[in-house]
Amino acid sequence: MIADLNGKAGHVRTVPIPSWVKAAIDAWPTPAGMTEGAVFRAINKAGPVWGDGISPNVI
Repeated sequence: MIADLNGKAGHVRTVPIPSWVKAAIDAWPTPAGMTEGAVFRAINKAGPVWGDGISPNVI
């Protein structure tokens, strides 16, 4: 898989992602009990998910 990410000053960076990484990310929502929303989410110290997700800058 090739992912296009927006970098600094709006530059697009093309990043190759191995197939095993894509498979792991695609499989994650089921065991995590996720039915909708972003895969990467903010979690507070007590454990619950909060907000709509994290920004690309955090990733």
